Amino acid sequence: PDNDVPTEDDQDEETIEVDQFYDLELDKAITSAGPYEQGSTVSYDITVTNVGSLDAALVVVEDRPQAGLTFASLNGGDVTDNGDGTFTLNSLLAQDGGTVTFNVSYTIDADFQGTSLTNVAEITEDDGDDEDSTPDNDVPTEDDQDEETISVDQFYDLELDKSITSVGPYEQGSTVSYDITVTNVGSIDAGLVVVEDRPQAGLTFASLNGGDVTDNGDGTFTLNSLLAQDGGTVTFNV
Repeated sequence: PDNDVPTEDDQDEETIEVDQFYDLELDKAITSAGPYEQGSTVSYDITVTNVGSLDAALVVVEDRPQAGLTFASLNGGDVTDNGDGTFTLNSLLAQDGGTVTFNVSYTIDADFQGTSLTNVAEITEDDGDDEDSTPDNDVPTEDDQDEETISVDQFYDLELDKSITSVGPYEQGSTVSYDITVTNVGSIDAGLVVVEDRPQAGLTFASLNGGDVTDNGDGTFTLNSLLAQDGGTVTFNV
């Protein structure tokens, strides 16, 4: 008795199987307040939760901002910034509810031309076989991936200024010259800009004297170059 020899007939054993499952979820939420425009900072909480029955470790999250968002900072959370858009969780995620949240910020590029920006986060590495998702496969419907989209306020605004560049006094037969300047004071680049010059009867067009425009021969002039946002300008003289 009491010698723990499995082959003896005074000892027997039974083995049961224990069902376990590995399951990580990721959630992303905006924590900054809009409205947003060029130069604004956007911040996000990224939360990884272990809803499985097994502890999880070696978890890596990749944050994938759309072009137009530039990484600014890791603001908090028990993770390591790997410097390549990925973040490694520093602690074990205990089964049945273990969670880690970290916060990251991005700056909207000063020359961004769109009206919305999307940022996607996904678990790209872990130490298990997740029952309902695959790391790093970019499938938006899986629970290891989440995204947030913000609206970006933009405005289109062109200004025109006309000034006399010739010197009077004027009389019949005198030549009068004008500078016409178009400036983009909006946040959106502007193209296909046409200016019409409308002289009063008594003024006859003489010449286009300079400027990056095309004389269309009907009193209109097409700007040949894009007017960049926030100060792009073209001046021509007639």
